[in-house]
Amino acid sequence: MYTEIFLGIALLVFVILAYFIIHTLLKFQRTLCQATTLLESIKLKLNTTDSLLHSLSNLGDICEQKTALLKTQCLQESAPPPELHESLGDAIVDWVFLTTVISKKLLNRR
Repeated sequence: MYTEIFLGIALLVFVILAYFIIHTLLKFQRTLCQATTLLESIKLKLNTTDSLLHSLSNLGDICEQKTALLKTQCLQESAPPPELHESLGDAIVDWVFLTTVISKKLLNRR
């Protein structure tokens, strides 16, 4: 008699524990699915940012080369010819144009 009561209580406890474990595992699975979606979204944004940073790095290298070229031209000539002033103006216009284009693309991505 007592063993049947203890077996019934043990079975009831086991069923309750199994229910809570299954319920917890299902919640955990949903949380993992949400985390996976969030991580994929973050990875996509990081890839987009990575290409932007790579483009900015390339732009910086180009600007550095142009600046070094203008510096060597200015140092080689004591009185710069009028073409240098024109090329310097063109370089400034290029800088402003590139800055505008990059800013526009960056704002469009957000």
